[in-house]
Amino acid sequence: MNTQNINKWHMCSPKINIETIDSFREKGYSLLRNFYPNQVVHILKEKILEIAITHPEYCLYDQSTLSNEILLHRIYSPIYINNQIGDLLDISKLQFIIENICSEKVSLLTDKVNLKLPGGKGFPPHQDMQGSFKKYVDNIVTAFICLDDSNEQNGCLEIAGGLHKIGLFEVENRSIPEKDLKFMKFEKITQNAGDILLFDGFVPHKSGANHSNSSRICIVLTFNKEKTGNFRDLYFYEGFRMKYE
Repeated sequence: MNTQNINKWHMCSPKINIETIDSFREKGYSLLRNFYPNQVVHILKEKILEIAITHPEYCLYDQSTLSNEILLHRIYSPIYINNQIGDLLDISKLQFIIENICSEKVSLLTDKVNLKLPGGKGFPPHQDMQGSFKKYVDNIVTAFICLDDSNEQNGCLEIAGGLHKIGLFEVENRSIPEKDLKFMKFEKITQNAGDILLFDGFVPHKSGANHSNSSRICIVLTFNKEKTGNFRDLYFYEGFRMKYE
C-alpha cells in the first residue's frame, strides 16, 4: 500500500455491524479484525520506536522475567509527542464506532504504548476503572490496537466477558482478590497486527509474560463520554507529574 492507498483508506467511512454492538454490550468487548492496513501498522510501529530514542523521559522500563536485562515497557502519550501518530490512527473512525456502541458522543482521554518485549512481564487480573480513571470519569472504553500479532506465547489479553455488568470488584495488591477470581473464566483473545479490541472499563482482564522471541507492541487509547467532560490535558499533566514523584 503506497501513500495514495493510505489516503484512500483514511477517506473510507468506518463500518460497524449489529454483532459488534451486541458483543460489546453483552460481553463487554468486541474485536475489530483488520481495522488498520499493514502499511499503516508498519509506519505506526516505526514512529513509536523512534519516540523511545528521542524522548526517553516519556518511557518506562522494567526488568525482564528471564534475566537482569532492563526492557522498555511503556511509552506515555505518543500522540502528544508526535501528532502524525494521531493522524495515522484516524481517531475519528474509532470515535464513530464507539459512539455507535455507547449511543452517545465520546472524547479521547488517554493514549499510551504497551511494549511486551521477549521476557516482558504480564499483569494481574484487574479492571481499568479500579485505577485513577475513576477520579475523572464514571467509565471508559479502551481501544487495544495491536502493532504485532498477539498470542498465548507472547502474552495476549485474557478477558472475563460479561462481568462488566457487576461493577467494581475489590482490589488487593493491585489485583482482583482470589475469592472473586475463582468464579471468573478468562478467555484468551488472540489478535493479528492491525486488529483492535474494544473493551469496557469494568471488564476484568489480565495477560501473561512474553515467553516467545517476538514482541507484542500495542497502542492503547481510552475514551470517555463527552458529557462527563474533557480531562485529557489534566490526566496527562497529573499522570506525567506522578511519574517523577
